[in-house]
Amino acid sequence: MLLMGMYGIHIYGQIILFDNRGWLPSTFVALWLLLFALIALNTTARQLISQSFLHWHKLLILLFLGYYFVSTFFYSDYAFSSNFSNIVVVVLPSFMLGVVSNVDYSNFMPFQRLVRILNTNLFAKRLYLLAGLSSLLFIVYQVYLFYVNKLDLTLALVTVDNNYYQDLGDYFVIFYCGWLALRENYRNRLEEPQRSYARFTLLLLLEMSIAVIFLQLIGSNKAPLTVVLIGLSYLVFSIPSSRRLQLRQCAALLLLFLLVVIFFQFHADPELLSSLRFFNEANDGGITSNSSFSIRLDQVVKSGFDQMNRNWLFGDLTIDQYMHSSLISIQTHLGLLGTMLFWSFIAMQSYIIYFKSNDRIAKAVTLPVVFVSIISSAFWWLPLWFVIGLIYMRK
Repeated sequence: MLLMGMYGIHIYGQIILFDNRGWLPSTFVALWLLLFALIALNTTARQLISQSFLHWHKLLILLFLGYYFVSTFFYSDYAFSSNFSNIVVVVLPSFMLGVVSNVDYSNFMPFQRLVRILNTNLFAKRLYLLAGLSSLLFIVYQVYLFYVNKLDLTLALVTVDNNYYQDLGDYFVIFYCGWLALRENYRNRLEEPQRSYARFTLLLLLEMSIAVIFLQLIGSNKAPLTVVLIGLSYLVFSIPSSRRLQLRQCAALLLLFLLVVIFFQFHADPELLSSLRFFNEANDGGITSNSSFSIRLDQVVKSGFDQMNRNWLFGDLTIDQYMHSSLISIQTHLGLLGTMLFWSFIAMQSYIIYFKSNDRIAKAVTLPVVFVSIISSAFWWLPLWFVIGLIYMRK
């Protein structure tokens, strides 16, 4: 997921800046090629199928996918093409990417030697550190590209006029999930990970700040919100059990907060802040006049309830002015049947993740992504289905 996230960021970054992706294949083609290669391994298919039979509630999401896929064939022209495209280009590949990210390949013969090497603690720590530094340098380079090629920062919102900034933001969320998984593996290799918690927190906040600035420069509000919520959730679920370390952590966070406030009060450049989408829209009338917020609110008030009542049992896929909410859009497009299948799986699997699992990464990403999808995105949002695939494989 880390590499696929980096690939998506690079492709859509090239399109936004230079209006072409060069000789590289599209993210859709690259993603399916990767998935076909991994699905061809018996290990992937076997573990995917076994999860459905071992945990009956996981069949619910497969039934939902089947119901959505079959429903498209009862429509023609635009309704069929748009929804079929959503399934093939976004929903299925992102779901499978989450699945293969959690498949255990340690028993697959060609990987057994690599697994033995990774079990060597010193080698594993160096490998994770190298991968982490490479990923960080990649993001810094992307920020540099956007800064150099957008010297007039007042034009930073140009990408809001097309959908590429949304696609880049979606792949950044996937990249960030992979980045946290890499960090988690590295921390687990440390002899005393709790003692490094203060440094871990400061680095995490620095990474989040870089991510937010980068995503705001390309015009995205949804992706930085998702990244911040995931990062803070990971921080909460990583809190050490020691009371002394907890107090030290609180003091460090308070100090950092005061330093940030002082910086923005006396040193932040107003012109630079206005180039970031959130500050630009806030200066035009506050958060309630934010275009993303107001458009979504107006949609729900004006047509949301009418759409939900159009066909309350099976939904209506001909709706093109969809609600930017996974909760509402499932009801409008797939009716009560789709709503029950989808949210029953989310509720049951979330209970397992948060009350019966020690997986910090799954806990950090599940509720933030689901929450952001409810307030700002239709149910075919790429990060949502990636996380569904991720938690689908969690026992």
